[in-house]
Amino acid sequence: MQAAYSQASCAERSQLAKPNDSDALSAEARAQLLDFWQRRADGEWTTAAALQHVFDDLVVLGAPAALRDLVTVAIADEHRHTTWCAQAARELGGRDFRPSVLGHRPFALQGASEAENRLLRVIFAGCIGETIAIHVLRESHAELERGPVREVNRLHMSEEVNHARVGWAFLNWAKERGLLHAAARQSIQNALPSLLELSSSAWLTGGRAVTPDLRRRGFIDSIHIERGLARAFEEVIRPGFERFDLCLAVTEWNYGCRV
Repeated sequence: MQAAYSQASCAERSQLAKPNDSDALSAEARAQLLDFWQRRADGEWTTAAALQHVFDDLVVLGAPAALRDLVTVAIADEHRHTTWCAQAARELGGRDFRPSVLGHRPFALQGASEAENRLLRVIFAGCIGETIAIHVLRESHAELERGPVREVNRLHMSEEVNHARVGWAFLNWAKERGLLHAAARQSIQNALPSLLELSSSAWLTGGRAVTPDLRRRGFIDSIHIERGLARAFEEVIRPGFERFDLCLAVTEWNYGCRV
């Protein structure tokens, strides 16, 4: 993974630039923005590693090449997202920064069998993780200043849509193959509140309220996260799962929305 990052960095320099007046930021604000881009680079790099595990699961499950190809493209996208974020951190003074993977082992829900976890990893990555990411980025987008930061966010959102498709297309294929039998649906349904809580907690842990100056430079505020979580659940996640007879009451997941 580290070698792949180095190659991506050399081959493709990020166009994510500092705002022209970034020198006007206070030392504290610059430190906050630097920390944000470093944490986000780590998150993007970790997502790429998680998607590699998803690819391996799809191979074992016998998923079609078209679905595996979606994951291959998603991994390359996440490498590029890492490059963007790491470059932003370097431009703010973190010149020696290199992203780290936050855990190398495949995600596994305690109490679930190996076969169940293979299904859950694909669902967790696409139907939950990437679907939430789309909505959080959408909430942030309106406050971004025009220019490279806004354009990078727009491209990032468009690519996350395809990443989310991995999960939803997988569920459709699994249903057609008879993998979503009653016992499997019950297992998935039982796991959904925990998966949603894990994803929302990961977002909320890194969230904080910041000034408009930082939000327009790409900092994702806690209110963006809360709104994105709520809208992802109401607009896509809950109705999406219901199409596969996977029911989840809103009371089973507290997404901590203030709006």
